[in-house]
Amino acid sequence: MTPLLALALSTAALDAQYFQRDRPGALDANIAALASAPADAEHLWRLCRALIRRGERAKSSKDFESARRRCEESVALDSKTADAHFWLGVAMARYGEAKGILRSLSLVKPIRAEMAKTLQLDPKHGGAHQVLGQVLWKLPRFAGGDKKKALEEFETAVRLTPRHTANYVPLAEALVYFERREDALRVLDAALKVTDPADPAAAPEHAAKAKALLEKLRTR
Repeated sequence: MTPLLALALSTAALDAQYFQRDRPGALDANIAALASAPADAEHLWRLCRALIRRGERAKSSKDFESARRRCEESVALDSKTADAHFWLGVAMARYGEAKGILRSLSLVKPIRAEMAKTLQLDPKHGGAHQVLGQVLWKLPRFAGGDKKKALEEFETAVRLTPRHTANYVPLAEALVYFERREDALRVLDAALKVTDPADPAAAPEHAAKAKALLEKLRTR
């Protein structure tokens, strides 16, 4: 077995474990396995990703900071992996949200830079468009926020990666903001029809949010 094949088999098993993180203990087991794996670029960005998920559960800025360091190490080892840049930007964003400084331009600029690098390496990376949309939506206009451009980013995210269920509700909410109720309803209907989600562990939560918003809009 070649080293590259061994790495591919190793990361495939770790990815499978990550995508079952809704099971009790699975996320911590994934983090432990990645932390004990060779500190190469592929394992490090996956560790970053898992730490972000644990930080989201625990509302832990410490996990987000640790995630950022792991992704920085991954990028330093191999700067041509789109997902390493993507998760580095996500780690920065989550840390900023936890600390209440997401609107700081000192943080927004590097997040945008990582998403730009992600798209340079993988032009079909819907997640990067989703993050850019969130940044544009949340920023005040004087700091570069632009809700119309954010809507375009959300639309692109769904178009490029329709199996990523996290993309639908932000798009629907943006459409509601722009008084495009019927379009929002169609987006939410599409969200609930995704049968093979890219992230099965997160899909039930996304579906619940889509259903709640759909019911709210239908009662108006």
